[in-house]
Amino acid sequence: MNKININLATRKKELTSGKVFIVGAVVLAVVALIFSAYNIYEYRQTSGELKLYTASVSKLESKIARREPGLLKSLKVNAATVREEVDFINAIIEKKSFSWSVLLSDLEKTVPKGVYLVSIEPNFATGEVGITGVARRLDDALAMVDAMGAAARFKDVYLLKHEDKKDAKGSRTKLFFNLRASYTDGKGL
Repeated sequence: MNKININLATRKKELTSGKVFIVGAVVLAVVALIFSAYNIYEYRQTSGELKLYTASVSKLESKIARREPGLLKSLKVNAATVREEVDFINAIIEKKSFSWSVLLSDLEKTVPKGVYLVSIEPNFATGEVGITGVARRLDDALAMVDAMGAAARFKDVYLLKHEDKKDAKGSRTKLFFNLRASYTDGKGL
């Protein structure tokens, strides 16, 4: 006859680990229910306060409308006008605080031999700098793109356009190119 070995100790451990899992799941479910109940309570409290504040604002607006019929409208118009003026002044401050010397210094480090810059145009709305330049060869312009891409303040440097042009004699060529890059001088563009 074959002998059957049954180890009851192993079976007991399996049941115990299953019970631990079930008890842990129940505890987590109870904790989740408690947090849910607290969130519902806080939501009701906050929505009640919001309704009170909204009602108070409506009452005040109706009082103002009765006493001074055009005041609310003029206040809203004045607020919009002030907001536009603040945005305009902030744009001027942003342009005035732009450090040309930092930009020119950064460009000086990235312009390789044989490349000459014709124009530099920062765009304060987008945070980008547009550059037009002249190079002897396309490799020189691409070297500048690579150098700018490796610099800390320039990001997303793209060569947008390039065009070969010959001198009046028709012998020597120049490469005109345009590139664009995101630029941060530490203060924002």
